[in-house]
Amino acid sequence: MKLKIDFVTNSSTTSFIVWGADLGQDKLFENEKLMERIFNKWDIQGKNSDNLNFQQFLEAIKEGDISRWVLIDYVYEIAKPLDVSFGYDGDYFWIGGSPTKMSDDQTLGDYKKEILEKLKELGFDVKHLDWIEEAWRDG
Repeated sequence: MKLKIDFVTNSSTTSFIVWGADLGQDKLFENEKLMERIFNKWDIQGKNSDNLNFQQFLEAIKEGDISRWVLIDYVYEIAKPLDVSFGYDGDYFWIGGSPTKMSDDQTLGDYKKEILEKLKELGFDVKHLDWIEEAWRDG
């Protein structure tokens, strides 16, 4: 018989912990600055087979002709080094900085300023950060 005495993880459990903002998916897809960056990546990667311009791209998302899920990977990439989660069912939009990414010589106040600056760079007008701690289990 084998006895496991190490830490055991449950791979079907997911958690998300950040200093950040709960913006809701509407804020994500209404953010023209971020959507333009997504459009440019999407276009450069050859996904724009209909040769849409930016406004047509936004309309296609609004109408559901382009799935929002198709764009999610771009959000993860563009938002780095911030962490992004869409919740268990994809019905949320949380974005922020993980406490594990804070440098050893950085104060919490400085780290929060860094997160707010990155959010502003992404086109989100966030005035303060909340502690977001979510976990869900699939199974």
